[in-house]
Amino acid sequence: MVKIGSFRSGLLGGGKAPDHNDVLASYDQLANIPLSMIEYFGKFLESKEAPNPQLVLDAYLALAEMSVG
Repeated sequence: MVKIGSFRSGLLGGGKAPDHNDVLASYDQLANIPLSMIEYFGKFLESKEAPNPQLVLDAYLALAEMSVG
């Protein structure tokens, strides 16, 4: 199994908005933590420190080239 981890994979854009905004609003300042984390992580993935997505491709190619068994 190849776990993509912290690579630009489109995962952040595939999230679903909360269904219960009234409950989320009751969390006061804590309600902003998930969005803040997503924004920070998104900025990190666009930075020079972000992991190279070529590593994921290389891992898949290595798996595809392995012998059966």
